[in-house]
Amino acid sequence: MISAAPYRDRVVHHALCNVIAPLIERSFINDSYANRVGKGSHKALERFTDFARSSRYVLQCDIQKYLRIAKAYKEESSPAPVKLVTASKNHPESARLVGATQRPG
Repeated sequence: MISAAPYRDRVVHHALCNVIAPLIERSFINDSYANRVGKGSHKALERFTDFARSSRYVLQCDIQKYLRIAKAYKEESSPAPVKLVTASKNHPESARLVGATQRPG
């Protein structure tokens, strides 16, 4: 199912991205396209097309097992954005906003 966050949450998400992105941008690989300035789904599709046309080999793998493991890990660990923003002394109010988006309602 595809769904959009409520408007209020989207405003908070964009505000947090403006604070968090500069802190974690260096850690992303070049082929990470979601929610990044100058990237996006069109650039991702172009890059995929380049990869698909440059090789005649295909890797077949079990993505469902990976997703199950990733989901289990996510449920066990605390939210990474909270840790990251809480650790940043330059943005103490951002941790409060991240915490607010983690709670229902």
